[in-house]
Amino acid sequence: MTEILRNASLVWSLVHCVILFMLLFKSRFSVKKTIILTSAVTAPLIIINLLILVFFGLEKLTQLMIFTCIIPSFIFFFIISENRGFRFVFTFCLVDTICYEVIVLTGMLDMWLKVPYCIVMASLRLIMFPLLELLLVKYFRKSYLDFQNLILRGWGIFSLTAIVFYALLATSSVYPSIIWSRPECFPVMILIMTLMPIMYATIFRLLIIQSKLHASDRETQILDLQMKLANERLAADSENESMLKTLRHDLRHHMVLLNDYIKSGDTEKALEHIGSISEYIDSTIPKQYCLNRVVNVTLSHFANVCDLKGIDFICELSLSRQLNVSDIDLVVIFSNALENAVNALEICDTKRIEVKGFESDGKFFFEVKNPFCGEIEFENDLPVSRRENHGYGTKSIAAIVEKHGGMYSFTVEDDIFVFRCAI
Repeated sequence: MTEILRNASLVWSLVHCVILFMLLFKSRFSVKKTIILTSAVTAPLIIINLLILVFFGLEKLTQLMIFTCIIPSFIFFFIISENRGFRFVFTFCLVDTICYEVIVLTGMLDMWLKVPYCIVMASLRLIMFPLLELLLVKYFRKSYLDFQNLILRGWGIFSLTAIVFYALLATSSVYPSIIWSRPECFPVMILIMTLMPIMYATIFRLLIIQSKLHASDRETQILDLQMKLANERLAADSENESMLKTLRHDLRHHMVLLNDYIKSGDTEKALEHIGSISEYIDSTIPKQYCLNRVVNVTLSHFANVCDLKGIDFICELSLSRQLNVSDIDLVVIFSNALENAVNALEICDTKRIEVKGFESDGKFFFEVKNPFCGEIEFENDLPVSRRENHGYGTKSIAAIVEKHGGMYSFTVEDDIFVFRCAI
């Protein structure tokens, strides 16, 4: 009975260790394919470790587990993971240390209480692992996945700290012999296991602070962008007003000239001059791309930028005056998408930006296309930039679209970079 419960609790622990990790990392494949691949790889590993436990005992298993379980699973998940840097290393150490701590703690309690048949150990593991998964999904998973997407720096030192604590926990529990056979070392082991959650709590506190700083930077960028657009609009309005003042001032002279043309019977000259005046008046009217004021101002600004940079700006929009997205979010989506397109064309010979947008069933659809030169690097389905102070725009767009329950895509189609979103 003792061996059956011990072996069953080990299999239970290893299975839930895999489940916990799958909840906190992002695979390169679909959920279905990830589950199939994970089952195909981890099931044999679990069976191998179970056989070692049955035939060679628990102490031998704990000494060999780094080779029969930890390293193979690390390599496998590294291969299928979308994030292969320090974020992956930290996540792997986080999950393994949590599971390892549960395994060691339940074993120590079982040894200390001396209840027969490993009932304490098996019962606690049966309850604690599903409870951990429930708490993880309810309170932690979403925030942690957001941390991985938003915070790109600082994971190296976090990973190093996690590796050191992982190694400390593993070696202290196994060498020179398994911890359950060394009751005199229980106080030291308890101290190590107490320090572990404190260490991770400190790291997560730092991640929260970094996340808030990132959000603050994003808000600052939005405000700067709004000020820039407002100043552009004021400058354009001032220029138009100046042109209208000039026109009003010169109107008497135009009337005198037209009067002379009409009196002399030269209607062709009179009509030509009227046409010139009309063209001049039309040039003072801002171009209307759509009925939405914020979108129109944003497009007008980038149309002027494109004109200065020699970029063909082709725009086909049909958007109503009021959309189901706030003005600030509209500015972020349109401005970042168009700014990225303008920046991409700096080193391209073909300079063209195509913008399309329309509404349907209470949602609006937006598309930006532009040629590009060189290679585009993607991370988490988002294009990334290694240039200083670049690469934040696409993350802002993605965050806003996801906030509204919409969809977005950044793709390359026939050497054309295409951004699409639907909200």
